[in-house]
Amino acid sequence: MSEQQQPPRTYPGLALGLAIYAVAAALAPKGVAYCAATVGARGHAIPVVAGLIALCSSVAAAVTALVLGLAPRQVAAGRIKSNIALVLALVATGLIVDGWLTPLLHPPHERNVQCLSNVKNVALALTMYVTDYDAYPPAAAWCDVLNASIIKNRDIYRCPQAPSLKSGQAYNDRLAGVNPTGLGNADRVVSVFESDRGWNAHGGGPHLLPPAPRHKGGDNYGFADGHVKWFLRDQRGGITWDPKVTPAPTPKPQAP
Repeated sequence: MSEQQQPPRTYPGLALGLAIYAVAAALAPKGVAYCAATVGARGHAIPVVAGLIALCSSVAAAVTALVLGLAPRQVAAGRIKSNIALVLALVATGLIVDGWLTPLLHPPHERNVQCLSNVKNVALALTMYVTDYDAYPPAAAWCDVLNASIIKNRDIYRCPQAPSLKSGQAYNDRLAGVNPTGLGNADRVVSVFESDRGWNAHGGGPHLLPPAPRHKGGDNYGFADGHVKWFLRDQRGGITWDPKVTPAPTPKPQAP
């Protein structure tokens, strides 16, 4: 009696498992680099922990899918292994997209553009306040003052690289109460700049800057004339914190 012929072996999850594993391996270095960058930018390791969890989960799911894909099944039986491999592959795909592709779709350049735009809006709000009141706002409650009179969206105080801060900016308090009429260096004197001191933060110098630059080694500054610019942390030449106020000329006495 001849032996019963065995049906051919197939590996239904192999191709899909290999594809998922390859994607996870390709994206892992970029994800790790992103997480490493966010440590210095945000000042804590939470992004790295989340990124590593996503990495481990995606790779584990992809490897499991690959292993189950390598397990042969008979044509007439064992369909459950194929279904498990497919589910795990889909889970791995979701983890990869969530943990790795999302940061890559919002690179640091885009986050710096948004931060620079926010600083620009606050700098312009200060110039609008000065136009209305003929002096810069008091330092102690400058965010509250602007928010009550000009700014309606508090999100413009934030920096995308420091989302936990209610405000990622500080005010140059050396401008407080200054009448802009005699301000002779408005294009060079800082009005608002990046900081991690929170709401209503104020001060007159670089000591209030974040401990680590948030944007490629540099910081965003707004100036008294309303323009903004990014500078490397160690290359801030040409800017000043001290307003140069020229006193108004004394009117000449009229001849009798």
